[in-house]
Amino acid sequence: MREVTVEDAISRGWKMIHLPELLIMVAFIAAGVLIHVFVYPSVVLMVILIVLGFIIPILHWRKAAVRWQIWAFNEVRNVHELKKQAIKHNMMYSDKHFMSKWSDWTPRDREEWERILPKFEIPDHFEDDLEVPPIVHIHYDKLTNGVQLILSIASMAAPIYILTESKYGLGALGALLVGYFIVKNYREYTNRESQITLSAKGIETKESGFHSWDEIRGEDTELRGSTKHRTSWFFYYVEDDMVQVCLDDLEKDRFEVYDLLKVYRGRYEADRKLKKN
Repeated sequence: MREVTVEDAISRGWKMIHLPELLIMVAFIAAGVLIHVFVYPSVVLMVILIVLGFIIPILHWRKAAVRWQIWAFNEVRNVHELKKQAIKHNMMYSDKHFMSKWSDWTPRDREEWERILPKFEIPDHFEDDLEVPPIVHIHYDKLTNGVQLILSIASMAAPIYILTESKYGLGALGALLVGYFIVKNYREYTNRESQITLSAKGIETKESGFHSWDEIRGEDTELRGSTKHRTSWFFYYVEDDMVQVCLDDLEKDRFEVYDLLKVYRGRYEADRKLKKN
């Protein structure tokens, strides 16, 4: 029987947790609007159904996340990596997060989880991905920055029109703002330099230079910001200093960068063990 991988477990987690969440939310919101428009025009009923469309998926998450955690951590060998990925994909929370107590655990669930905990005392097994080259250079994404450059140039029409209406203060402010984004997007679009370089030797960023893996700790990627405006970041620590790079305009997303970090860190550790032996 084929071993269940971290990727298999995360894929099943999406089907068990997030897909039903989405379907429940869409169903209740659609029902509220359709009933209000075509059956019974009641704003109160519509609001109740829409609110339920947000509450019931949360209640589903509380139960489904526990069922998935027990199954996944029972089946997967690399439980440390699974936990990191589960947190990234919102299938569980870190131990220190206040929402970690939100899941609906029964006494039986807790007994099963206690039997799983000894697996966390065993280090993960590293399996190299041979498709990953010896070194990866990550640049600004040409398509993203090209589209942003075109849109920012087109947006200059708005402050120009405002200036023609003799609203000079507002028009000048708008022109300065749009001009800033034109310059920013042009610089990133024409920039050919690698912003992040990853290899089994270490990490090099444009701003902070090179650091070897023996200097680096806590390398990871994450989303930051509010729900309306979230940005992707790559970061690591060298002694007490954090090195960080925003990934939003780069050609690799946070999941791709994280997978590369895992491979190159694993190659470094495997090479270090060979040298010791």
